[in-house]
Amino acid sequence: MRGLRAILMLLMAALLSACALTESDRKTVAMLKPQDVHVPDDVRLPVGKWPASNWWSQYNDAQLDTLIQAALAGNPTIQAAQARIAMADSQVRLARAASGPQIGLIGLIDRQSVSSNGFLGPYAMDIPELGISGPWYTSGLVGLTAGMNLDVWGRDRAVIESAVGAGNARQAELEMVRLDVSTRVAQLYFELQKTRGVIEIVMRLRDIQANMLLAHQTRHAAGLESETAAQLASAQKLMADAALNIEQARAKFVREALRALVGPGGDAVQQQLKTMPLPAAGPAMPANLDFELLARRPDLQALSWYILASLSQIDAAQAEFFPSFDIKAFFGLYTIHISDLFSTPASRQINLIPGLRLPIFDSGLLNANLDARYAGSNLVVALYNQAVLDAVRDVAQIGSTLQGLQGRIGIEQERLGNLTFAADGAQGAAARGLISQTEAQESQLPALIQQAILLDLQGQQLFGELGLIRALGGGAEPQCDAATQGCLQARAQQKDPTRL
Repeated sequence: MRGLRAILMLLMAALLSACALTESDRKTVAMLKPQDVHVPDDVRLPVGKWPASNWWSQYNDAQLDTLIQAALAGNPTIQAAQARIAMADSQVRLARAASGPQIGLIGLIDRQSVSSNGFLGPYAMDIPELGISGPWYTSGLVGLTAGMNLDVWGRDRAVIESAVGAGNARQAELEMVRLDVSTRVAQLYFELQKTRGVIEIVMRLRDIQANMLLAHQTRHAAGLESETAAQLASAQKLMADAALNIEQARAKFVREALRALVGPGGDAVQQQLKTMPLPAAGPAMPANLDFELLARRPDLQALSWYILASLSQIDAAQAEFFPSFDIKAFFGLYTIHISDLFSTPASRQINLIPGLRLPIFDSGLLNANLDARYAGSNLVVALYNQAVLDAVRDVAQIGSTLQGLQGRIGIEQERLGNLTFAADGAQGAAARGLISQTEAQESQLPALIQQAILLDLQGQQLFGELGLIRALGGGAEPQCDAATQGCLQARAQQKDPTRL
């Protein structure tokens, strides 16, 4: 009873000493609340459903589908993210294995000479009748060893939870990389199609200006007009030549960027890539962007999981202040004469070793470790808060840009209609002999230039829509719902550093 009483007193002293060791002046960073996150009311956004996981299929372009699928299958950045997931999974398995029971087989042969001045001094003599045959002995040991940590304070459980949280964060990061790659492929693909469309318009402009130049040169040679008109026409054609050169160089630049992003899997498609008109379909999104925005973005999901992992790391660091218990055991055979190892039951040996580790004085090591865990958690929370603000900013800015583009595109389309009407009228007048064919061709130039302007605006609108898809998290499914987010908020608030 006295021994049991002494053990209980020792445990009570351990608990009191652990509490005394803990500092209590740590501060935590508060997380932004979902209800405080919203897009300004004056920003009007398209309303509908969230983009699907294969959101690019809404554009009904088989070439785009093939390019994105090839990029997702062989992109090195995606492969690196997948490797990080595998590493995180191994860390989870490692943490779980370390917290469980360990059983092993041990075998040992030891040839030693016993010292006459040591604890085994009498065995250094050679007295066969007493079973002493010193000083040389060949001892043997064989048996099973077992050990297990008793997770009284939940340290091992917290380590496992931290590893699981980090693994889930890696999975969310993979979804973010996939979203980045797919939207970038779509942007480059549509940029290439837009540039090809501009090239076709510029080539038509150049052909008209070449005909005008020939007409002015013919009239000048016939003495019907001065050389000035021919020189001006030549300058206009040279401008068209320069514009064509710029657009062709841009098309090659975008094509190579697309090739590098898609990888070898898209070479065959790119070699036979057909010119397609830009699609008119836009993305859809819900009218309410409060919590949905937080739940859908993979980068915010990843940071949420990192926060949960950091809170578990704090739990593990706090558990270090308390006594740790373990049990070790051995069952097997041991003898100082190797020939007797298996010949007699007397060689059997059993060890059962309960263990206790009590932190009393560590020069501030445990508090430094806990400070580091709190600092790491505060860092992730701050990054999360900033990422939330950036996400709302991205949606608001893109929505505002799309709102402005929509109005301007309507104006430019109306202007194109006016210019096209004027060009058609000039063609009719030339057919009736009211104006020259040169004047009729010249009337087509403003309409062609307007077509290029409108095509560029449509490209900007499409790039904005793709940016909005990325800002919404694409078709990524949320890995946590509002209840989980509320739990995360509660856990962050419960991390009171003075609770020990």
